[in-house]
Amino acid sequence: MRKARFLLAVIDGGGIVPPAIGLAAELVRRGHEVHVLADPTIGALARSAGCAFSPWRDAPHINSRSEQTAPIAAMEGTTPCAPSGRSKALPGRNDQTLRR
Repeated sequence: MRKARFLLAVIDGGGIVPPAIGLAAELVRRGHEVHVLADPTIGALARSAGCAFSPWRDAPHINSRSEQTAPIAAMEGTTPCAPSGRSKALPGRNDQTLRR
């Protein structure tokens, strides 16, 4: 089999990283060269899979997991859909019906 070279561009979010690194590791195992271009948070994982790694130069990126999850943590509990502990009466039903 002829050895090939692959470049994987990966964004760290939404469950994309594990399957991408799994694919990269399998390609390396089969003797191919793989270079991963991604956020700095992916570097150690890519290298452990046997890949070369480079962080994005010009794309917006994150430097740590805490930096990635900070906006989510800041919004938790502030959404209008958050449970308020109160039940709303539905048309044609009373509070007793809702508590059953």
